[in-house]
Amino acid sequence: MRPLVINPNARLNRAGQPDRRYTRPNPHAVAIQCAPSFGYKWSVPVNLASLAKNYFHPAPAALGIAPVHWHDLRGTFGAISLINGEHYMRVSEWLGHESYVTTMTRYAAFIPKESGKAAPLRRPVASVGNVVSMRRSS
Repeated sequence: MRPLVINPNARLNRAGQPDRRYTRPNPHAVAIQCAPSFGYKWSVPVNLASLAKNYFHPAPAALGIAPVHWHDLRGTFGAISLINGEHYMRVSEWLGHESYVTTMTRYAAFIPKESGKAAPLRRPVASVGNVVSMRRSS
């Protein structure tokens, strides 16, 4: 973020300050830290409209990828959680689904096949050590 330059012809607001709509970043100034942790009012809720306008929507455009929506982050969170081995019931709770069936329907492709226990009754697989010859010695 760069320091702002105020247009000398800017209108004044009720407080007597120049209207912020007439300000723009100074292109010749050195960039400063965007959101310093010191002096920031962490108790004030984040303005989502401002966050989306200034950071969330310009980021994909700068990377040259398709636009992203807030709800896409929710789906990404669910998919990444399941890929990393989180249980689908827990992910269903986190996403606020009414039933785990909703989670299974939407995210079944992201659940690793190796995550469950093997079925207790499996057909034995032949290997060299357990093969018996069918020929009888005479």
